Amino acid sequence: MSSLENLREDINNIDRDILTKLKDRLNLAKEVAEAKKELGQNIEDKSREEQLRLFHKDNADELDLDYDFVTSLFILIIEESKKAQS
Repeated sequence: MSSLENLREDINNIDRDILTKLKDRLNLAKEVAEAKKELGQNIEDKSREEQLRLFHKDNADELDLDYDFVTSLFILIIEESKKAQS
């Protein structure tokens, strides 16, 4: 196998790991929805979203990732989590 093929296989493996973690996150979001329901809380929690935004900013800085990219990615992930909680 060529070096390029090996690199592409590595990328595919990482992509699979990312998707697996996204599935895990969405499953946790469903559990969060149940907990919120028991507590009488709304699905949307702006203060939690702000905490996550700051958490992602810190991690983006630490990992030397573009903050706009990380923000865009997590906007999609959070919106999908809200759908999973509905």
